[in-house]
Amino acid sequence: MNLLVTACFFCLVLASLGQMPISPAQSRAARGLLNWTLADIAQAASLGLSTVKNFESGLRATTPANLNTIYRAYVDAGVEFIAARNGKGVGVRLAADI
Repeated sequence: MNLLVTACFFCLVLASLGQMPISPAQSRAARGLLNWTLADIAQAASLGLSTVKNFESGLRATTPANLNTIYRAYVDAGVEFIAARNGKGVGVRLAADI
């Protein structure tokens, strides 16, 4: 199974659990909005730096649990993930109350 297929499978698993998956690009964008380094998100998500680095670079798919942990760390820090809608792509933004 190639990396893209594996990553898409994990996204479907999370979606079936009612949790929005994020892409590596969204993770990089969220870090930019927060002015966080890879080390910052790794610490906030209680994951190893290599886990986050490999996910964001697309070198290796991460587990659904790790993906959810990264997602929750960003949401807890005030990032909102925007789902694709009406032919427009996904995005990220800061919550209004930050």
